[in-house]
Amino acid sequence: MRGLPWFVAAILVAVAWPAGFGSEKQPASRSVRDGVYTEAQAARGKAVYLEQCVECHKQDLRGDGQMTPSLVGIGFTFR
Repeated sequence: MRGLPWFVAAILVAVAWPAGFGSEKQPASRSVRDGVYTEAQAARGKAVYLEQCVECHKQDLRGDGQMTPSLVGIGFTFR
């Protein structure tokens, strides 16, 4: 009888312990649409695009339709 409380306690710990694993909330995955870039990063990206890319890909990102591919739409999304 003296060992019964210890046995019951051990069983309770063994049953309750695994319930604590994985209970932490996983952070939701974020995408660009959720605003994972800061305003400063977006401004830098815009400046680089205007300096190095706009000549070929144009202001609307659609390219010239011949040599320069579009950077928007389904053709770009599935690359």
